[in-house]
Amino acid sequence: FSSICFDASVEQIFITILSGASLIMVNKNIITDIERFEDFIIENQLTHIHSVPMFLNNLSNNKIAGLKRMISGGDVCSRELVEKWCGEYKFYNKYGPTETTVTSIEMHITGLDNNKKTVSIGKPISNTQVYILDNNNNICPMGVIGELCIGGDGLARSYLNKPELTNEKFINNPFNLEERMYKTGDLAKWLPEGNIEFIGRKDNQVKIRGFRIELGEIENQLQKMSEIKETVVTVVGEEENDKSICAYFVKERDVDISYIREELSKVLPDYMIPSYFVEIDKMPLTISGKVNRKALPKPDGNITTGVEYIAPRNEIEEKLAQIFKKVLKIESKVGIKDNFFDLGGHSLKATSLVSKIHKELEVEIPLIEIFKSPTIEEISRLIKVSEKNIYDGIKPVEKREYYKMSAAQKRMYIINQMDKDSTTYNIPSVLKLTGKLDRTKIENTFKELINRHESLRTSFTRVEDDLVQIVKEVSEVEFKVEYKEVNEEAVQDIVKDFIRSFDLSKAPLLRVSLMKIREEEHILITDMHHIISDGVSMGLVIEEFTKVYTGEKLGRLKIQYKDYAEWQNELFKSGKI
Repeated sequence: FSSICFDASVEQIFITILSGASLIMVNKNIITDIERFEDFIIENQLTHIHSVPMFLNNLSNNKIAGLKRMISGGDVCSRELVEKWCGEYKFYNKYGPTETTVTSIEMHITGLDNNKKTVSIGKPISNTQVYILDNNNNICPMGVIGELCIGGDGLARSYLNKPELTNEKFINNPFNLEERMYKTGDLAKWLPEGNIEFIGRKDNQVKIRGFRIELGEIENQLQKMSEIKETVVTVVGEEENDKSICAYFVKERDVDISYIREELSKVLPDYMIPSYFVEIDKMPLTISGKVNRKALPKPDGNITTGVEYIAPRNEIEEKLAQIFKKVLKIESKVGIKDNFFDLGGHSLKATSLVSKIHKELEVEIPLIEIFKSPTIEEISRLIKVSEKNIYDGIKPVEKREYYKMSAAQKRMYIINQMDKDSTTYNIPSVLKLTGKLDRTKIENTFKELINRHESLRTSFTRVEDDLVQIVKEVSEVEFKVEYKEVNEEAVQDIVKDFIRSFDLSKAPLLRVSLMKIREEEHILITDMHHIISDGVSMGLVIEEFTKVYTGEKLGRLKIQYKDYAEWQNELFKSGKI
């Protein structure tokens, strides 16, 4: 079935021949035509078929005469696929990367547990050891997700002419120093009966709005729904602060998007619920039979919530619909029954929504009310019973020796005073840079960002009974990018030593280190204190760093964080909040 370019062909060819069986070659044009392929099986009296699950799923529901054994491998096997064929044939689910010689783990499935919604990949084959490890290479307890690592006789020696990649992926086995293991990059967990459940790719872990999200976990939950035949979950959106989760699915039978959202919300936190659901007729496949993610259609900006569209009925609802579209950056029509969070909203966008409602409708809605009443119809009712409160925009404050802290900064400062040596609120980032790099330009870029953002040259202290922030002049800030030339083995220890506590009274609360591993390979480490930054700010810094380093000019900032802090304190003083 597989091309000789793919490792599965080794197993298909040589197990067949060494068993004294007949190996049947099939033309690609026949494989892509399901009816012709089924006729081909019957005509050639085939007894065994080894294929990717997506292809097996496309076969008809009729029993194919003569076929005895069906082997699924190379991708995630769904419960629906097992239910479809398990009673008809001997059904096997296999797992194994090329680096461990095709198959490492397998399971002969004789039936399904009704209490389990996923299909196990089984147990390690003979002479193979499997470990599920955390980020520090410690064994994960049963039921805890970690990286699947494989040792044993099946391990390849190395990647040909790629020593760096070999050292990264083939490591010394910490539990048997005489052997090596391969880090697959796949996530899995042990099940109570000793089988292994495959979760998804580690590089399918994404960070959106500060939350680390396993896209494979969302796919698993979608695949458990009987209404969904196949699914793939991806991230859409170019800007760091505007990324969204998109779920593509092929339906088994008619299903409303609102029902899918409701079912997911029972098992997943809000931040893991996809913003977009795109129904497609069939999954695009690569030549190897796996899902071709690059061929998936991009969402058109129209988010379907499954709620019947009811147009705005008055001026307030019309304005709210326009505000929803601006904040959510969507093109689709927004009805008065549509839920802000079902349309892709989250806590940060809800904050922006409250601000725009205040500015454009002169009514201040508490943020908590958006979570309680997230539709245009409900917010409109709140506006009608609320007093007018003219929007008081944030304005730049005059230059002073010091400025008041915001509520969030005060909280962070007090926590820091309780344990000044703590690194709990450090925000470190480690980036691997490849290609030619200009050290001087790196440092100058950071200096330009420090000049641009006052927060990066702000310190915090107490003046009499007041907690204040002091914005330093650029000339008063001492900043230098640390530079070292190191061996790759030392990187992890250097990163650990780099992350240390900050003295909040000394700006900048930012450290940067550049490590040269080889001529065109560097590690860039940054560390900031949470009192001047958060997940969104980090994304902004990375985005602006890239622009400045490549020579792009940035526009002047109209306000700085100190202006917001002063504005907030004035609102507290006036009793508006």
